[in-house]
Amino acid sequence: MRFNLEENTDLTPCSHFNMPKETNVKRIAFLIAFLLLIASPPAQASDATRQESAQALECDRRCAATVGKAYFALERLRNEAEDLILLFDEDAVPAFVKAKGLKYIVGPYYGWRGCDKGCGVLVRLSKHEGRWVIEGSALKGTQPEPGAHYVYRMYVTGGKDLPATVKRDIVDADNGDPLQWNSHPAGDFATGQCYVESVISTEVSKTGRPVFRIPKGMPCGKLTGK
Repeated sequence: MRFNLEENTDLTPCSHFNMPKETNVKRIAFLIAFLLLIASPPAQASDATRQESAQALECDRRCAATVGKAYFALERLRNEAEDLILLFDEDAVPAFVKAKGLKYIVGPYYGWRGCDKGCGVLVRLSKHEGRWVIEGSALKGTQPEPGAHYVYRMYVTGGKDLPATVKRDIVDADNGDPLQWNSHPAGDFATGQCYVESVISTEVSKTGRPVFRIPKGMPCGKLTGK
């Protein structure tokens, strides 16, 4: 069979289906629009992802700040001990741990507000290279990999800066043990306990290092009005 191009001048794709040109163009335009829609993620999803990333980074910042402020509270404790002619050094920390002293430095006396509740910040004391460190991690912070969180840390008794590290399986022990991950003050900030007295006892020390006690406390909300 031979085609006469002069007789078959309509070379529009699919013209042999006897489809009107206007309908054919509309369908092609619809198909292109549909393909673009499924190929590109919704703008709202991208905005939500960026917002989550920004919030996680902000929680990392708040966690690092929490650790820094806890360190300064411990520094005040160390200075207080020196004024009493006592040593708050590496050998004094085990007694501080036994007394669960970390939770007792929350409040106006040592100037530490405690953990950032909104970011799920947890802190604990642990050993690094034979020295005591205070560590903090934000449950809502950046996760470098599933189940892992960044940990910010500083030496309890002073020294060089420590880089952040990554640890897994960080959960709130909710038991006040300074060797386990906890949020201080426990529970809600308004009803949690803030302390208004020294954690150092007036008891005479036989070791030249502080003897620790439970200081007077009250709900943090009463101190801050929140």
